[in-house]
Amino acid sequence: MELVIRLKGGKGSGNWGHRGRLGKVGGSNPGRMTSTSKVNLDYFAHGPGKDLLDPEYYNELVDVIHKTGITSAMVKGLKGIHVGDAESDPEWSGMEGSAAFYDNDGGIYLRDDNTYCWDMYLSHEIGHHLESRIFEFGTSPPAQGMLSAFNEASKLKGKELWELGLREYSLTSLNEFVAESMMVYSTGHDSDKKNLDKFIQDSFRKWIVDNPKNLIGYTPEVADDVTLDWIFNLADYE
Repeated sequence: MELVIRLKGGKGSGNWGHRGRLGKVGGSNPGRMTSTSKVNLDYFAHGPGKDLLDPEYYNELVDVIHKTGITSAMVKGLKGIHVGDAESDPEWSGMEGSAAFYDNDGGIYLRDDNTYCWDMYLSHEIGHHLESRIFEFGTSPPAQGMLSAFNEASKLKGKELWELGLREYSLTSLNEFVAESMMVYSTGHDSDKKNLDKFIQDSFRKWIVDNPKNLIGYTPEVADDVTLDWIFNLADYE
């Protein structure tokens, strides 16, 4: 599969097949999982991160950030997290059917009528925000690991996907696979995260074995280090 990163919205980029809009990327769907993630909130309470949050919903957004473990590194380059009325706000024109969306100008938009699912929606859209950074170096272990996992996940159905914490929607595109994986990382059960970690590692290892003459010279052992922690914390990219 050729590595293609979608930079603009289009057909199907809305939530579960709702029509997309130029510059918009689709969002998440209802459902709920638990989270035990923790994060230092100083950046969002007193630092530059405070200016990213919609002031009218500041406390609610801080609570969601705390639940999902979103860090300052994850929001680097983000223009803001906005909350609005999908039926009347002009920013939502063409995206009324979506629960949330990421604007490629760098903003995340959440509906004001579904705050109970913001943890899932926000983590999903943060995943879209991180796509370009994950794939900045298309042959890096995180990038190749996610691409390999997407290709292998495309062969799965139903319960096999659910055991990874994923839905069939995650197979819509590589972009959505990344976003859904971020949602599992931030809000999924520990067993989901463990299973998805192993699946990514096994998929990457299989790709290496099947492509022994890969240009980078990766050996199967490299796959052992490719985890959701590495992929989404992006410590090595800072």
